[in-house]
Amino acid sequence: MLKKKYRISQKKDFEKVYNTGEKIKGSFGMLIGLKNEGLPNCEFGVVVGKKIGKANQRNKLKRRFRHIVKGLLNEGFFENEKFKITYIAFKNPENFKDFKEELLGQFNTLLKK
Repeated sequence: MLKKKYRISQKKDFEKVYNTGEKIKGSFGMLIGLKNEGLPNCEFGVVVGKKIGKANQRNKLKRRFRHIVKGLLNEGFFENEKFKITYIAFKNPENFKDFKEELLGQFNTLLKK
């Protein structure tokens, strides 16, 4: 579980990121990032629709996303970055390794912009 300081929790924040953020589309989902200088650190949120499958599959995908983000935070990947980042899932990845590689690529692309 991500610490509260790293989570997006309010609906208005999700909407703001979705409407005005930088979008990077992948094969499993879309990463949306919004630069916000007023933040003390990066904040993350994940949205998984009912098209993905039953509740256990959606929750598993959310746990995987949070696990990857937590590992990156521990490595200092988002050091000195001030983003609100939302991930919107399109389909359930069969392989965790493929999902992790795609997310890393999307995060790298977002941070370069």
